[in-house]
Formats: sequence, C-alpha cells, structure tokens
Amino acid sequence: MKKIILPVLLLAFGLQVFAQEVDQAEQEKRNWFHQDFSKTGIYGVGTDSALEFLKSKGLKPTTVVVGILDSGVEIDHEDLKDYIWVNPKEKAGNGKDDDHNGFIDDIHGWDFCTDASGKDYNEDTYEATRITAQYNPVFNSGNKKADLENMRKKPAEYQVYLKARQVWAGKYYTAANSNESVEDEMKKVLVFLEDLKTYTRNGKLTDEYVKSLPETTEEDQAKKEKIQVILAKNPDFTGMTMDEIISKAKEQFEKGKEGYGDDLKYSFNLEYNPAEGKFDKKGYGNNEVEGPDAFHGTHVSGIIAAARGNGIGMDGIAGGVVKIMSVRTVPDGDERDEDVANAIRYAVDNGAKVLNMSFGKSFSPKK
Repeated sequence: MKKIILPVLLLAFGLQVFAQEVDQAEQEKRNWFHQDFSKTGIYGVGTDSALEFLKSKGLKPTTVVVGILDSGVEIDHEDLKDYIWVNPKEKAGNGKDDDHNGFIDDIHGWDFCTDASGKDYNEDTYEATRITAQYNPVFNSGNKKADLENMRKKPAEYQVYLKARQVWAGKYYTAANSNESVEDEMKKVLVFLEDLKTYTRNGKLTDEYVKSLPETTEEDQAKKEKIQVILAKNPDFTGMTMDEIISKAKEQFEKGKEGYGDDLKYSFNLEYNPAEGKFDKKGYGNNEVEGPDAFHGTHVSGIIAAARGNGIGMDGIAGGVVKIMSVRTVPDGDERDEDVANAIRYAVDNGAKVLNMSFGKSFSPKK
C-alpha cells in the first residue's frame, strides 16, 4: 500500500487547490455512516438501530479481539486507548517471552515491518520492483545466450518478469519525469506569484483590500480577477500577503518533489531491500506496534473501535465492544507476502477473531 501524495497547487495553472479543513457543519455529519436509511434516508449501515434492537432483546455484547494488519496503530490515541488489546500472559518490559509464543514483550501486538536487526522501516519497494531486481540477472544479464536459455527453461517465471518489468519501468520513468516537471512548474508558478506580489504591494488580501486594488489597465483587471479566483478556491489564503502565499506554494512543491524523490530512492530502486535477511530469523520484528507512520492503521481502527458517545471525533462501529490488536504489516510500499503470512498467524494464534487487512498489490509471488 502506497501513501497518496497530494500534489500542489494553484488554480492559475489548473492544478489542485490546497486541502481545506472540514468545517463545523461537516463535522456534525461525521457519524452519517451509522444512520438507518429506512429512518433517515441516509445510506448508512444502521449501527445505531442495530444496537437499539440488541438492547431491546436484553442481549449483551461479548468482547471480540480484532487484529489490525496495517501500518501500525496509535495505541495511546484518546479515542482508542481504552480499547487496545493487552496480552494477558505477557509481562511488560521484562525482556522475556513469558507466554512462550515466540515474541518477546508483545503486549499490544507485533511489528513485522523491520529489518533483520529488528529496526523499524517505513519505506519499501513495490513488488514489481522486487521481481524485476530478482530476475534481471536471470533474463537480462547481458549474456544473450544464457538469457535465452533461461527463458526456454523458465517460461512461467519469464512471463511474470516481463509483466513486472513493464510495470516497474512505467512507474519509474513516470516518477523521474514528474520530478522534473514539478521543478519546472514551480518556477512558472513562483514567477506568476511574484508578479501578483508587485501588483498587490504585498498587502494582506482581504476582500476590502482586493477591491481597492487598481484596475487602470486590462492587465490590472486580469491580475485582480486571478487573485479573486485564487482566494475563492483557497479561503485560507484570505488575510495573507503574497509573501505568505509564496511560502506555502514553495512548501507544497517541496512536498511533491520529496514524494517523487522517495519513489526513486525507495519504491522503484532495484538495489533497495530493507527486508534482506530478516526472513531467515524466527520471531523477527519488535513489539513497537505504532511504527513510523500509523496514520492508516489508526484510521481503520477508529472506524472499528473509536469510543462511542464521548464527543471526540466519530463513533466507531463497535466502540466499547472490541479490543484492537495492532500487527504492523504494511510499509510505505507493497507489503511482503512473508510478513502477511506471519502477521495472520500471529493474530490468530493470539486470540484475534476478526482481521482487518486493507491492502492489495498486483504481484504476489509467495501467496
């Protein structure tokens, strides 16, 4: 699973506008998915009605452990901390495998996204990159006779290699070209914004101030209209100077460049392999279940188990009924088949009755 990189930017060049924070009216609708369509006309899953029905029958819930096989979970999150699974047979911090399950101090779950030394990593490659790197020496070694012989002996592997290499090459060159185009686009946008800065005299762009700007020429009118459109599409710019807007633009462009740079450095790098050697070790990993980036795992945990009725965020589907077991399985890249298999076994062996696995990939060589 790869994080989505939100590219930058300004309407003047037809690019995406900056994300806006959800306003209060939208926040009040954050629990829409619990609604009952037959009662409200909103296409929710009817959580509230289901809970009312169960309560009317005098039925009481039984706690269920849910394994979250994801990027990690923020176990001290204010809306989740009371519903995190605790291994009842393990003593925290004593450096021992008290329950003899093969994992030391696994209090809240386990982290399989580590290198051979047990150190967390976040960035990883795509499976297409790994397959390409694996089979390049076999089918694309430079020794034409040997390559042809291997193609003849291993036709199935060769077909997988061709497909993976095509995917890898397309993504690699797209990232390389995009990295360059972001730089070019940034230069154009900054020139445009600097011109508007001169026109606005770098004043704070309130409605009153923009209305007061001169319209003595057609060029002035065009600039004024562009400023009004930018403010309409980016309300958070209101009250800012052009210097402040330019600073935000640079920041967003740098994030875009960093994202494509990371793709080239990690995702599509044929020589990068953070998992090298770790699968030779039984019980590899560590007990740090949050990891470097627990955003997505925390997100799905909230849908499942966020506390209900506490006024914090949204209400979970089964808040108060489930315990969340965090099993870190998914890096910023494609999850590895070995990690997925080991994570499933860990979760089930330690009492999880439901597994949430929000991932997928185009190639799965060890499925």
